[in-house]
Amino acid sequence: MFVAVSLRATHPIAMRQFPLILRTVEHLERTLPSKLDVGQIADDLSISKWHLQHEFKRHTGITISQYYRLRLLSLAAHRVANGSERIIDVALDHGFESQEAFYRAFKRIMGVSPKQVKHREDFVLYLSFPPLKHTHLELVAHMQSHPPSKKCLKASHFMALRKPSRRL
Repeated sequence: MFVAVSLRATHPIAMRQFPLILRTVEHLERTLPSKLDVGQIADDLSISKWHLQHEFKRHTGITISQYYRLRLLSLAAHRVANGSERIIDVALDHGFESQEAFYRAFKRIMGVSPKQVKHREDFVLYLSFPPLKHTHLELVAHMQSHPPSKKCLKASHFMALRKPSRRL
């Protein structure tokens, strides 16, 4: 809560594009799990495809296709964890051409196989990627305008961290 309040006061210029990003997210959420078409989204939002992709990446830190893939696999993970459907059916419903392609993508993004999350709704909550919200955009804007500082320490600072030599 504190972060959101303080960021609103410090980033009015960055926040101008937030409605565009949030409309893009809403559009993506409405069309999931159908195939991603960035050109159609750009047309629907009356903006060029290049500008949409550029602004989305700038304000979220990830590309539209990365966001789409994270959300698609999150939705699939919830369906697999529900356990009432076969994994192959979930894979095909989410646009994968085979169960093997689904397994590879799921394992690469989620870090576990679909079989490991079957009947594990509690586990999926930790793996899934929720839809982006205004607070996420504010956090990214804050991090971009206030990057972590690099602090150079002298070697003498680390000398005190060494174990003392043992005397016999």
